[in-house]
Amino acid sequence: MNEELIQKANQQWAQSLEPARKLSTLMVDHLEKVAHLTLDTARAYTDMALEQAQSALEVKDTKSFQEYVSNQSKVVNTVNQKISEDATTLANLGKSFGEEVQKLSQENVTFLSEFSKSRESKPKSRTTSESGSGNTTRKSA
Repeated sequence: MNEELIQKANQQWAQSLEPARKLSTLMVDHLEKVAHLTLDTARAYTDMALEQAQSALEVKDTKSFQEYVSNQSKVVNTVNQKISEDATTLANLGKSFGEEVQKLSQENVTFLSEFSKSRESKPKSRTTSESGSGNTTRKSA
């Protein structure tokens, strides 16, 4: 009898922690994706900056300076395109995360609704307060 109660309590405990575990897993996965995006983005921008520094160091005369300056529009376009791609990727990650959180929330609402219904359908055991044993009053003399 005691083992059955302990097993049932453990099962209920595990069920009650499951939504938090799922949400934590989802958050860690999202954090990992954002961290990878951040690192990849930092690497890409660092590479572009180093390339520009190397190009600037190669300027030795007016002709090479003109080439460097004319190349800057390509660099600006590349940076703008990269920023746009990164923003889109980040927005998609956020959207996906939001959809997963909504899905998880809906699962929790369904679970709680079913749990509540199952609790209502079970016969309630009488507690000491319901049986009236705790409702005695003393009269002062």
